[in-house]
Amino acid sequence: MSEPANAIQAVGLSKLYGRTLVIDNLNFSVPKGEVVCVLGPSGSGKTTLVGLLAGIIKASKGKALIAGIDISKRGGKIERKIGVVSDLVQIYDDLSVERNLILYARLFGLKSSASKEKADEVISLLELESKRKKLCKELSSGIRKKVLIGSAIVHEPEVLLFDEPTAGLDPHDALIVRNYVSSISHSGRTVLWTTNVLSEAERICRRMLILASGRIIADDEPKRFTRGIAGTGSVEIFLSGIKAENMADIFGSIGISWEKTNDNKVRLIVDNEGETLDRVFTLIGRMGASIISVGSRMPTLEEAYLQVTGEVKR
Repeated sequence: MSEPANAIQAVGLSKLYGRTLVIDNLNFSVPKGEVVCVLGPSGSGKTTLVGLLAGIIKASKGKALIAGIDISKRGGKIERKIGVVSDLVQIYDDLSVERNLILYARLFGLKSSASKEKADEVISLLELESKRKKLCKELSSGIRKKVLIGSAIVHEPEVLLFDEPTAGLDPHDALIVRNYVSSISHSGRTVLWTTNVLSEAERICRRMLILASGRIIADDEPKRFTRGIAGTGSVEIFLSGIKAENMADIFGSIGISWEKTNDNKVRLIVDNEGETLDRVFTLIGRMGASIISVGSRMPTLEEAYLQVTGEVKR
């Protein structure tokens, strides 16, 4: 029997809490070896989605498959394929860092000698050597988060379900985790990573899903999504020799935004379209204003994200 092409698949996946539909009929798949980021406002369903895919939360309708196996029929075989970082998963406070990692390795099927070896590798990777013998209840929240991450990766699972894994980490530790994810994706392992940090999504993911009210409202590569929503960019034109109070009358009729700068200059923001630019330059010439500089400005992922999520909210 050949291996399934998709490491993660949601088929009509829904979750209802009381009368609130938190996850609404999601259908998507993630091929083996892909890193997918899930973005969305608070309350959009990101954590619930991770719980459903991990089998921690029971679906109200539909199903989630990991490596082609229905997660609702979970057992040792499927659990060993998954590593989960989420508030839905806990480490053991009364065990040391080392004992936590060894225990999770054993729970996921590794033998005693291999468990100790893998725990040592994770301790080295996450720079936990100085905390090896410390009880987890004595650790800071950031170090505890690293232990939780370690418990998810110690058995080298095929699929990682990471719910805001860098939240609470300092920049150095966050970089370690991002670099780890980048490295394992090249070996064919699959990552679903939720985040509210757009710059993080741009750095690590090849593809992103945006959730709003439990529904997928975008599924694309970050750069292509940005171009599709926010356009090809705009042109910034800085002017002098024009009174700011005249700007609304002059440029308002053709939809040009503008602002007065601190040094008494005027900044225009013009869509990067030839016809519009021609009209703007014609108007500037008629006014006798001086052009100080002209520069291009590309749209950002943040602008595109806020545009689509704002539209959904309205």
